[in-house]
Amino acid sequence: MDYFEIKRIMELCAFVISVIVAVLMVVNLKKNNPHILCWTVAWAIISVRTFMAIFEPLSIPLGFVRDAMIVASDILFFVGIAVLIDFGTLYRTFMPGIFMLTHLSISGILYLFYDSAVLGATFTNLFSNPVLLFLVFYFFNEAGIKMNSFPLRLIGMGFLLWAIDFVIFGPLYYGAGYLFAGMCGWIIGFIARIIIFVGFVYLLPGRRD
Repeated sequence: MDYFEIKRIMELCAFVISVIVAVLMVVNLKKNNPHILCWTVAWAIISVRTFMAIFEPLSIPLGFVRDAMIVASDILFFVGIAVLIDFGTLYRTFMPGIFMLTHLSISGILYLFYDSAVLGATFTNLFSNPVLLFLVFYFFNEAGIKMNSFPLRLIGMGFLLWAIDFVIFGPLYYGAGYLFAGMCGWIIGFIARIIIFVGFVYLLPGRRD
């Protein structure tokens, strides 16, 4: 079994996890929970893009779409936590919107204009995704402290681990092409998703609104 077969197995498991969480979020969705709605859509997007990852390598247009979905799900997690802790319009709309448009512009140039999946994926995985994951960690952790919520802090730690994974192993895999670094990154990223999954499972029954 080579690296990429192991990666496909992990992506399949991640797909199952994301579907389970998305279903749990839908079950717990109520009209007065806009943050739950944001997170529900985020998990639904993750379900689709992890399913796409099972069939990598993707075509250049699909790679662009997949990366846009990665950034969109990160932004929705950010917006959800900003809504939960009642941050202002700047954090809820302007910053996420500007970041998304910036990412789409640069990613579109790299993927579609330069016709380079390597440059496009490198930009997403070494800049856009890690930056957003660190932001999501910070705000989930702050919300956890503010609301004395262990599940929120646990989710934040999962996002932190995921961000560190990209910072440490991303340059070695996407920049230098070391498959072992990619393998380590995939494993750590999978563990991070498990932690986030557990956090959301514990969070929902408590209905911390």
